[in-house]
Amino acid sequence: MFLFGNALACHGAECPSKEAVAVLLKQAWSHQQQWPDELVLPGRPSRGNTFASVAREKDIAVRAVAEARMSFYIKDVQSSLEEYARRDDEIG
Repeated sequence: MFLFGNALACHGAECPSKEAVAVLLKQAWSHQQQWPDELVLPGRPSRGNTFASVAREKDIAVRAVAEARMSFYIKDVQSSLEEYARRDDEIG
């Protein structure tokens, strides 16, 4: 699994803009010089989900995973981010 970046989305939006998602995928491309094989999304993405639509434009498979199971995929990343935030709070 490869975490390649982040983007902001408007409050209440399902995901960031199509342009922001395209930038994220370009960042992923720059690391490996290839597109990811698969993009894992939580829940049931809507037809308008920009992550899914941009991924499909690049022939990247999209897999929806129940949000309850998503913790399996992100627990290490979440722990790292929490540790980073704690250190940042201690310094600042």
